[in-house]
Amino acid sequence: DLVRRDDDGVFYFLGRAGAMIKTAGANVAPAEVEKAITSVLARFDPGVAVHVIGLPDDERGQIVAAIVATDEVFDQTEVVRTLRSQLSAYKIPRRIATVRHADIPMLSSGKIDVPALRRLFDE
Repeated sequence: DLVRRDDDGVFYFLGRAGAMIKTAGANVAPAEVEKAITSVLARFDPGVAVHVIGLPDDERGQIVAAIVATDEVFDQTEVVRTLRSQLSAYKIPRRIATVRHADIPMLSSGKIDVPALRRLFDE
């Protein structure tokens, strides 16, 4: 597990080391980006679910990508604009896919099928 500690000694869970996205030499914790996107979109859809993954990229190693599960319509450009005030530029998703909640790929164990999430960007 990866954590950070603030000046008050409070620990924050950042994610699993294997889940970290490495983009242009910087590490991105998917949970941090998911939380930021969720906070922006929750006003449109309180049940929104966000999954952030790394996609292979020849120049950067990986790029940050987000899958947003919602049944509501939202403006991706506006979301990215809002995220610029909350996240460093390298943490902002370069690609965003929108799916309905029922279309999130799941494994028989009930966990998210991450390889299938990546394939959503191939379509």
